[in-house]
Amino acid sequence: PYHILYESDAAADEKLWNVYAQAGQFVIGGVEDAGTNPDPIFIIDRSTENNNYVSIDSPVLIGTTAPTATEELTVAGTIRNESTSAALEMYDTNGSSNEKMWRWTADGDQLALDATLDNGSTGSTVLRVDRSGGTTSWVSVPSAGLYVGTVAPTKTANLVVEGDAVIESNAPALSIYDANST
Repeated sequence: PYHILYESDAAADEKLWNVYAQAGQFVIGGVEDAGTNPDPIFIIDRSTENNNYVSIDSPVLIGTTAPTATEELTVAGTIRNESTSAALEMYDTNGSSNEKMWRWTADGDQLALDATLDNGSTGSTVLRVDRSGGTTSWVSVPSAGLYVGTVAPTKTANLVVEGDAVIESNAPALSIYDANST
């Protein structure tokens, strides 16, 4: 079935909408006034009773009708990812092999940033933050050096500080420990 909706007071080439079901898809789209150049905007695809995907042509605006940028997705407001193991993955399609994916995960009282392999398997944890209630307990950089004051370190060590370092406390202390000594 194919239905055309006609909006008489719309601008030229913005008067026709089509709604149809075909080959397991339900589609809503725009059509030029002459009935040519259909553009599917919203698609639901399924196999039997199972949903395969929902596709929305970009840009997609959530919480706003006036985008201020040209991004494919604009959200006005807070995004909440709720799960028993919430994650946010970022995949750079232009990255080198096994350097495309980064994953933030929130698991109970810890937040972690992982350098994840391209197939989604675990690489290494870059940053881990632990908290107790609303208070940060500790921050860890477990698998690499931490560089402060530079983005191009010239030394390799677990901690490199370029510039001044200040230890401020009621009882300041700096401990140096040789892990190789017995």
